[in-house]
Amino acid sequence: MSDWVKRWGYLVAAKPVRRGIYRLKDGGFLLRGRITDPVTGKRRTVIKSIPDAKLDEAQRVFDQMKSVERDRVRGLAPVKQLFSDFAVSLLQDKVTAGDIRSAKGFEKWRGVLDRHLIPEFGDLPCEAIGPWHLAKFRTKLAERITNGWTWTIRLRNRKLQERSGHLSPRTANSMFSIMRVVSVAMTSQLNLSKDPCIGLKDFDTSQRPTYTDEAPNTLTSAWAAKFLVGMRERFPQHYAMALLGFVTGKRPSTLRPIRRAGPEADIDWNENFVRFRRSHTRGDTTMVGTKTGTRERVYLPDVVMAELRAHADLLAAPPLSPSGKPPMWWSAKMAESELLFPSRRGRLRTSSALDVPFRVVAKAVGLPYPLTPRAMRRTFNDLAREAQVHDVVTRSITGHKTDSMQGLYSTAQPVEQREAIAKVIDLVTAREARKVAN
Repeated sequence: MSDWVKRWGYLVAAKPVRRGIYRLKDGGFLLRGRITDPVTGKRRTVIKSIPDAKLDEAQRVFDQMKSVERDRVRGLAPVKQLFSDFAVSLLQDKVTAGDIRSAKGFEKWRGVLDRHLIPEFGDLPCEAIGPWHLAKFRTKLAERITNGWTWTIRLRNRKLQERSGHLSPRTANSMFSIMRVVSVAMTSQLNLSKDPCIGLKDFDTSQRPTYTDEAPNTLTSAWAAKFLVGMRERFPQHYAMALLGFVTGKRPSTLRPIRRAGPEADIDWNENFVRFRRSHTRGDTTMVGTKTGTRERVYLPDVVMAELRAHADLLAAPPLSPSGKPPMWWSAKMAESELLFPSRRGRLRTSSALDVPFRVVAKAVGLPYPLTPRAMRRTFNDLAREAQVHDVVTRSITGHKTDSMQGLYSTAQPVEQREAIAKVIDLVTAREARKVAN
């Protein structure tokens, strides 16, 4: 009869039946071994009870347990981890490493994880996620694209509100892009046998163009002139920003953080150039460099610099009403701010600051389609081409790195197409005339 003793929280035999294998008083075996961690040099204890097991089975489990633990401490075996824990940890790692620098990028990641990926995969161990799970997720999104769906949001007053609508294929594809990043990291860091996102296809967006012939979100030179006149009349505080956007093709996120004064001023009022070296998305935080990660300097003609000086003067001394009051849009904090385009609080404008002015002015001047601030970038590319500006010079101003990216922000105008076809006809006609002459 064996002597029973209390060890490691279990009632076991005083002596092992085999090395590291002890009988349990209630039946079965307790497995206990020690593994040396190659990194720290310390001994790690592995322990497991297996009730109602035979000795040979206990030995097999013990050998496998020690093998897995050895591989784990060497970084060769996957550690069981829930998808929710891994995804949140990965996001924090990317923010810390600077892979995600903008507030908008973090907001996008956090939103996709919280609203879509974690509710779908969060309770699953990473190694348990396979292509089948991704295929079912894709089918669910396809139903939302086709049939619509309802979701709940939390308002600023903490109340919950239900909203419904159809999911955009581009939104679904952005979920896939984040899931692929998580999946690649998961496969690499946890030593999974296969990336579960292999074979996951994006949704087709060809039938849902962002811009159409009826609503191209760009302006011809004639419409641009009318629009800027309307902006000056209705929203003088936004006119200079719109003008600078139309004549440089810069994104609103690059225009908002421009500083007109101070130790970090971006405008050289003597040499007539502006440095575009920051980007802003949310809150009061700016990102060093533009969206493409570059820092750009653009030299401006005297007429544009004159408008920027007039804007700076407008902030310092706005026109007064007959009663001696400044306009509603102005505040003393705007005059004190170092920003070229400050908000009423003297801080960075919000990302939607130009949305209403563009919508109101477009309607006021009779534009037959809606217009958003992104039109500034598209319009500049079209007008530069109309003015026969070399593509190299155009890209040096807009910051586009490639021809293909420049093409995405360009719209061929009807007059350009007519002139191109007319040139082709002239070539054909001249060739036929030469044949007849010969």
